[in-house]
Parts: sequence; C-alpha cells; structure tokens
Amino acid sequence: TVGTVAGSTAADYLDAREIEYRSFAGPTEMLESFTNENLDAVVFDFPILAYFANGEGRDIAEMIGNPFKPENYGFILPSGSPLVEEVNQSLLRLRENGTVNDLREKWFGKN
Repeated sequence: TVGTVAGSTAADYLDAREIEYRSFAGPTEMLESFTNENLDAVVFDFPILAYFANGEGRDIAEMIGNPFKPENYGFILPSGSPLVEEVNQSLLRLRENGTVNDLREKWFGKN
C-alpha cells in the first residue's frame, strides 16, 4: 500500500501512472500511518522524507531511488524588504563555504 499527500506533486505523479494510493491531508498523518505499518511505501517531497528517514524513522525507513521531479524551495520576504540583500548574501556565503552541504547532510543524510 502506497501513501501520499492529497493534491501534491507526488499524487499527480502516481495518478499519471495509474498507481493506486491512500491519500492523506498532510505529511504528518501519512508518516504516522507509515510508522504504524499501515503503509508499505510513501511517495512525497524528498526533503521531508529524507529528514524522516534520517531522523525519527531511521530504524524503519529507507530512501530508495532518485527524486522523480526535482523541485526547488525558497524564501519569501515582503516586497521592498530591506532584508532581501542581506538574506541573499548570507545564503550565498553559506553555499560557498560548504555550510549548506553540511546542513543538508546532517538533516537529510548523505544520499
């Protein structure tokens, strides 16, 4: 039994391939069902599943395969915010000095 979040990109992916699944209102409910062994697999956003598999689910979950549709995440600030340049510079610095990769590995695992 496969689970995913209703209305998500993952649900669209499964629908397009005519793969049956159980829908959940959100990732918390879906992962709880997985933890309670009511699901055999889940398909959803890579960062959320990687965080789960690398954290509280590390003894019961394993990430397999590659993301099927890479998507980017971002930050939003109010239009005209004086913080835009400071945030951009900080993010660039963290990326250049390797901190982003270190954080990604810490929270999402090496893969």
